[in-house]
Amino acid sequence: AEGVHQFELKVTDARGFIDKVTVQVTVLNSSEPPTCTTCKIVFVSARDGNNEIYTSNTDGSNITRLTNDPGDDGQPKWSPDGTRIAFISDRNGSPGLYIMNQDGSNVVLRTSLAYLGMGLTWSPDGTKIAYGNIDGKLFLMNADSGLTARPLLKKQNQERWWPTDWSSDGEKILLNTFVSKTGNDIAILSLK
Repeated sequence: AEGVHQFELKVTDARGFIDKVTVQVTVLNSSEPPTCTTCKIVFVSARDGNNEIYTSNTDGSNITRLTNDPGDDGQPKWSPDGTRIAFISDRNGSPGLYIMNQDGSNVVLRTSLAYLGMGLTWSPDGTKIAYGNIDGKLFLMNADSGLTARPLLKKQNQERWWPTDWSSDGEKILLNTFVSKTGNDIAILSLK
């Protein structure tokens, strides 16, 4: 319905910790749905023999291959401004987090991962990337240098943390979690 609507997501973890986020959505009156002529989707496909990264228009047209490497490329994520793509690849023989321009040019290794990377997300301002590894650790690094990677969370027992999204205010990261006793869940990590 037309108007201003507020939605609240409230999360309670197994230990009873509670966090919530409220978003405001404004719905305008329009007789035609908006169209985006410059919007692109980034995805992974093995259509050419191994996992490579592609883009397409939102309607599936204009499929463009961005990577061409015998390594396994995956988990692509657009930067907030849409000019770069971060992704995980083992193209150098061991897993690493790479960044490239939106057209696939200027592929740069930002950090090597101890184990295959699991999930990544850009900060809202595009200056940082949070990523996880299969060993259950969560890291934060500078997107432009990759040199200041620091652990945010360490695995405890069978816990694993994979970042999926960042709050628009830059203060929280949404995590997909796995704890052996409770299974998959979501959690919100406060950076303050």
